[in-house]
Amino acid sequence: MLLAITSQPLAHTGLQSMSKSEFVLIEAPSNLGLRPPKPNHEPGTWGAPKALLDGGLWSALGKPEVLSLERPRYSGAGSPGSLIRNGMAIQSFSNLLSGYVLSALEQARFPLVLGGDCSVLLGCLLGARRHLGRCGLIHIDGHSDFFNPDPEVVKPPYSAAGMDLALATGRGEALLSRWPVAGDLLVQDADVLQLGEREELDPDYAYPEIANTAIERIPVREVLRGGVATTVARITHWVRIRNLSAVWLHIDVDVLDQAVLPAVDSPGSPGLDFDQLADLLAGITRLVPVVGSDVTIFDPELDPDGRQARRLASCIARGFLGKSSPSNKSPTDPRLTFSQALLADGPSGPNAEELRKLEPLIGSWDLDVVFYREDGSVAKQVAGEWHFSWVLEGRAVQDVWIVPRRSLRRSPPNTDGEYGTTIRFYDAEAKLWSSTWIGPVFRLVWPFAARASAQEILLERQDESGEQVRWIFSHLTPNSFYWRALGSTDGGNTWKLDQEMFARRAQ
Repeated sequence: MLLAITSQPLAHTGLQSMSKSEFVLIEAPSNLGLRPPKPNHEPGTWGAPKALLDGGLWSALGKPEVLSLERPRYSGAGSPGSLIRNGMAIQSFSNLLSGYVLSALEQARFPLVLGGDCSVLLGCLLGARRHLGRCGLIHIDGHSDFFNPDPEVVKPPYSAAGMDLALATGRGEALLSRWPVAGDLLVQDADVLQLGEREELDPDYAYPEIANTAIERIPVREVLRGGVATTVARITHWVRIRNLSAVWLHIDVDVLDQAVLPAVDSPGSPGLDFDQLADLLAGITRLVPVVGSDVTIFDPELDPDGRQARRLASCIARGFLGKSSPSNKSPTDPRLTFSQALLADGPSGPNAEELRKLEPLIGSWDLDVVFYREDGSVAKQVAGEWHFSWVLEGRAVQDVWIVPRRSLRRSPPNTDGEYGTTIRFYDAEAKLWSSTWIGPVFRLVWPFAARASAQEILLERQDESGEQVRWIFSHLTPNSFYWRALGSTDGGNTWKLDQEMFARRAQ
């Protein structure tokens, strides 16, 4: 169903460097490519197009024509005829969307597609290929979206939003990876640049197959380290080397750091701030032959007051209108400034080798936590989460321990669990680790001396009553570990189990 929107009650922002006739905004309210965020609940990304228009994007771009696709019917379960969730529906929606993109390009207009989830990229590329033949792709995303599972190893149904780049380059199920009208593949590996992946160094999160392709890659850490101007120069050089006369620009807004935009399907850090993304888009659209773009994965259900939608709409408009000059920049979000100052990419300094003994812990973990009574019986069991990162120039490791996990916690103040942190660094003179646990709910500050080996990490302290305490990490594997807390009141002759945790790498 096609609807032409002729008026919108939106505030005018004054950004008018492009005529409204140059843009066509295409609402693609699809959530077909995502798994349910919880049982019997649809992902909220289908509402992103309207949220961004209401947030000021339509007015900021000069009130261009807006065309709307009908919202497709979503199923959280597997679908007949495909290993991909909603596979048949995604194929149908992609073909429909491609017609809208094709029509805009044939009229020499700039289609800006507002998704929805990342699977809308398939329809966008299909429309561009139908008009242009060859079309390059700049894939801006906090993840590579290069998931290409083996059905014998990973059980379906799969989510296309984490597979969009793999599908677009011809990998995976033929239903969504082979498009005869476009000459089979939507885009060749060598004509793709992936920018923004934050987990490229983590074998449990990254999709390693991408490293063996001709896809150009610029991880987000390199963007943050080199700066936006250097990144844009790299992109324009790549476009010249590839001799590309047309490029499609895909923007998954989870490339923004979760400190500034948590309202996305898969938030994370490190990432860009709004000004950095606006600068990046302004540079790319000014210097690269971008013929169209799509914006995906914003979830307005996670933005009840609309504040994030307004900031994101302003960022997108500034980027596409080239209005990202220093005089127009808003102050950097202090949460992002703090996280960038705290977090580090890896161990450094004179104790780097010793620090690497804690490398198996880096990342996020789901926990099953068991607490024991004095008589050894189980007092309670609860689900938790644990996050570890390099910090302080890579000279220390910090964690955040949350029990019960955030999805189970009541609104603050929460007094039935703990939300605390530990900082660990290596003391070369003492040849020990200094480790301090801080638990603000129960007003705890516990210093430990620790030793680390490849087999286990042992932390020890003696409290004010004279009881000896041991915390032990053991059975360390890439995807799991075991932790236990022991106490002794007789000088270490006997030990009782107070608490244990079974950790699994978070997916």
